[in-house]
Amino acid sequence: MNAAVIIGGGPAGCQCALWLSMLGYKAIIVEQSDRLGGLQASSPYQNNWMLGVMHLTGREYAKHIQQHIEWMNIPVFFNQTPTHIQSLSTGFTVQLSDKVIDAYNVVIATGVKPCRDYFSESADTIIGPGQRIFDFDFANKRVAILGGGDNAAENYDLIQQQKPTACHVYTRTIRARKSLWGLVHPEDVYLFPYDVDQAAKTITHQGETRRYDVIIVLYGWEANFPSCLLSLESVLRDDRGFIATDMYCRTPVAGIYAIGEVANRMHPCVTTAMADGVVAAKAIQEDMDKK
Repeated sequence: MNAAVIIGGGPAGCQCALWLSMLGYKAIIVEQSDRLGGLQASSPYQNNWMLGVMHLTGREYAKHIQQHIEWMNIPVFFNQTPTHIQSLSTGFTVQLSDKVIDAYNVVIATGVKPCRDYFSESADTIIGPGQRIFDFDFANKRVAILGGGDNAAENYDLIQQQKPTACHVYTRTIRARKSLWGLVHPEDVYLFPYDVDQAAKTITHQGETRRYDVIIVLYGWEANFPSCLLSLESVLRDDRGFIATDMYCRTPVAGIYAIGEVANRMHPCVTTAMADGVVAAKAIQEDMDKK
């Protein structure tokens, strides 16, 4: 039987699978998309924060991840989302659309998704950072950014380079680090309260209503909680909305681990997500050695 079925083929899940394989255990990755790499697979930005991959974009790095997993002959089921997980006396049964996988352990590595509040994605509403912002033509357009974190500041600077007619940032609080927030012109910042009408593409602040061509929602991230575990949601989620784990990535449910940004144990980034994958793999090795 497999040592682990890993739900999610991003950096955390792939690192865990790699280490389990190197440690002599069989792991299977279940990935909902047609490629590995998680959010990196759609990121056009360079990973200069990571040692050894200078100038590589997220998309390029994701290709390296996939090549490594393929080279190790680690099984991956693409375009699959587990529909049900059943606990057995010897482990778990994970039901996919057309197959069943048995494993001693389950590793949740489903990452995060952009917080959308009441907004919905459309031709003129962009939710979350990434490829759409990178490819969008903002020249001579009126742009509103909702959010006050690092992504808001970084994308404000990116958009300003295209010379929009206006680019305004609306936020409840300023959470971006000082070096990034310094890129945002103070006269373009509007603090809460404000009202957003997505359909009309207007924002009203202190009695003045402004109309925009594009609204970008950058409200941060929330756990991408797998639907197949909703019956355990009250046990697995912590008070932040992420999956609760101990220092070894074990959740409150025996045999279920959570790694990377879905657990948010450390500052969320590729490096810490991959570190989680290593921690979980070693913990699974320890548990397997006792069987």
